[in-house]
Amino acid sequence: MPPTCSRPILVCPLAAERSALRRSPGWPSDWAIDVSGPGAAGVRRWFERRQPTGPVLFIGTAGGLKVDAAVGIAGLVSEIVDPTGRRLAVAATRVAHGSIPQWRVVTVAAPASTPEAKRRLRDASSAAIVDMESAAIADEATRRGIAWSIIRGISDGPDDSLPDGIERLVDRDGGTRIGAAIACIARRPMLLGPLRRLGARTAAAMTSAAAIAQQLFAEEAPR
Repeated sequence: MPPTCSRPILVCPLAAERSALRRSPGWPSDWAIDVSGPGAAGVRRWFERRQPTGPVLFIGTAGGLKVDAAVGIAGLVSEIVDPTGRRLAVAATRVAHGSIPQWRVVTVAAPASTPEAKRRLRDASSAAIVDMESAAIADEATRRGIAWSIIRGISDGPDDSLPDGIERLVDRDGGTRIGAAIACIARRPMLLGPLRRLGARTAAAMTSAAAIAQQLFAEEAPR
């Protein structure tokens, strides 16, 4: 998003990310945050429903593919590629903020849930992080002629595995499926620990992402 753009609409893909953002130290209580829902489908439904006419800022978590994209840190998406490394979009990031990491992201259709899957994506795309929404965000915003920015906090590193079936614990609108989570833990109690750790890492990642958002846009609160 160019430096002249202000007052972006803030969006998180997941309700859990929004909750973590709101709990971040110093987060302004009057900064409204939408939830789009996960993946490209969630992003497209949000754009269709919201019909934004000004800049948008998506804030969420991502998986780290390289050691410099470690759990708990956050950065701006600077370039978006597909799993083969083909460039899809370049962000108009604020290069003046040199202390903020700027990452190439590879966008995929399903979570990269194992170290092996992450390694394959890293080798094929040279991306530092992986997510499920950036390509659709850039596509939808560009099609409407509006500016976009994406902040990602790292919730799982290159050597971390995600719990099996994690994507089934979130509904299409980005809400946590509490019943499904309880049933999953009842069937597989060993998942309780990994899910708790992921929740703590998500909170840390979103706290770092919140600090970047406040650094970039503290002068004018988003609508």
